[in-house]
Amino acid sequence: SEVATLYCPFDKWEITLNWTGIPLFYLLTLAGVKEEGASVNFKGRDGYTSNIRMAEVLKPTAILALKGNGTDLSEMTGREGGFRVAFPCKDGYNWATDIVEINVINEVLTKSDQDREGCALPSIHPPLRVFNLTLGKRELEIRAFTNVSVNGFSFDRGQKQFHFNITVPAGTTGFTELIMPQNLLEEPYSVFMGEEPVEFIEVNVANLTFIHLSYPEVSPTHTLGRTLTVTVEGQSGDAHLARPVSAGIIGISVLILTILLLRREPELLVRLLERLKTLGKASLLCHGRSSRNPDVRSIQGND
Repeated sequence: SEVATLYCPFDKWEITLNWTGIPLFYLLTLAGVKEEGASVNFKGRDGYTSNIRMAEVLKPTAILALKGNGTDLSEMTGREGGFRVAFPCKDGYNWATDIVEINVINEVLTKSDQDREGCALPSIHPPLRVFNLTLGKRELEIRAFTNVSVNGFSFDRGQKQFHFNITVPAGTTGFTELIMPQNLLEEPYSVFMGEEPVEFIEVNVANLTFIHLSYPEVSPTHTLGRTLTVTVEGQSGDAHLARPVSAGIIGISVLILTILLLRREPELLVRLLERLKTLGKASLLCHGRSSRNPDVRSIQGND
């Protein structure tokens, strides 16, 4: 969750809420977005679209918001209502609502997704875990989005691998999504839990590598949970075990999506994603349920 202001620049309307949702980088990783993806197009139920550069969509603060101040956005009838994408510090016309499709585009279409001057991005809760490492004179970091305990990070440059320990609580299914600089290790990658190679999802986009790992459910009888050592290894002659994920067409049914997200079954979202082949218009009005003419003062996308 994050506290951010939805601001509409043309009528100076604004509202600040604690938005709760799912990071967009997480959804795009599950969909297996391709490296050539330059922008992401968000389409609302009323046909409204907004185009945001991929690098902006991948920021941890960019989310598909499901709740505002703890209330389902579908139950809010004001301009702030409806499941929407939230882009803190960007004007409200970027925050498309009542999302029905998310589409990856190979062209940079947007000219209006700059942050507002003087606006600072909010903190997210829970925060990403950050592990720092030094390569020569370079200071780099590996970030982790996860629902399990992660500790004991170590990096072995000579072996082209890094390790960390995870503890999965009893009765739960865990996941970790790693975010690191592209080409940190030589590809292809392999991932091991203990001594066993495991499948994973790898996405390389916007000079970043995203690796998604799922952990098997731990029986409730293991009251202390289960602790494993995870190893991510660069080129070493092992087979590349990336899970085959179709990055093709991404379409989202909001009703099903909401049920899945609230039940924490993110792996099923991959089946709902579909790419839109046609480009719409990005309205300069704040997109919300009270908007009557979403195409007023619009920017036409370039074909």
